[in-house]
Amino acid sequence: MNREEKAMAISQMLTVVAEVMQNSITPSAILLMTDDLMNFELPVIEKALHRVRRECRQLIPQEIFSRIDDGRPNVEEAWAMLPRDESQTVIWTEEMAEAYGVCSALLAEGDSIAARMTFKEKYSALLAQARAEFSPVKWVATLGTDKAAREDALKLAVETGKLSAEHARQLLPDLSYRITPNGRKLLNGVSQAVALLESGEKPDYKKNGEHATRILDEILGRKPTYKPEKPRYLLAIGSLSPCGTARFIGGDPTDPKSWEAINTTQKNEDAA
Repeated sequence: MNREEKAMAISQMLTVVAEVMQNSITPSAILLMTDDLMNFELPVIEKALHRVRRECRQLIPQEIFSRIDDGRPNVEEAWAMLPRDESQTVIWTEEMAEAYGVCSALLAEGDSIAARMTFKEKYSALLAQARAEFSPVKWVATLGTDKAAREDALKLAVETGKLSAEHARQLLPDLSYRITPNGRKLLNGVSQAVALLESGEKPDYKKNGEHATRILDEILGRKPTYKPEKPRYLLAIGSLSPCGTARFIGGDPTDPKSWEAINTTQKNEDAA
């Protein structure tokens, strides 16, 4: 569809909606509104006109632009998204923030009806202006006093594409991960342990695993989680000690109870 065909389609939609709403609009006004809407896609315009026909009494540019879906919330959606107290973290558009500034004093006084009317009037005007200028939507964050809720709100904004992850990290440094000296030491130790386990053509997992465990135990400041095997002694029962004063009777050679004392006096008499 070329530009001329698109302009004719928009003009026809405007004319039909004006007739249904029983509005008297001159051909010149139709042409002006058509020119204002040329940068929007036909389905977007059709949807906006459908809402105007159902929600409004007059077919005027402000009502059309305020209902064009360019990523900005409509008036009712925007009002529902406003913060109700200082603890709330809110992700809103620049137009919402500006309109809130106009009605915030009324909200503080408890006059929600007047505040809502004031907000709707200001926000509708800002919405129409932004859309008439084809300004892209820009979402901003205002942090509340509830720190726990901040993280949830910012994460949701990132997930829905309203804020970039980098911008969210700048607003809430706790969302980023910073390596502390102890953390860096732990990472280095883990790297050493993994390298040790994988060393050699045929890694000795038992020997290297014990060494890797010692490295991590030292870094984490915990007690050793492994127990070295006791040395094995090939000592026959009845063997004498090096000084000849004891005889091995079995068990752990390092345990004194495994040795039987020899009466050296009796031994010498027997020898005589």
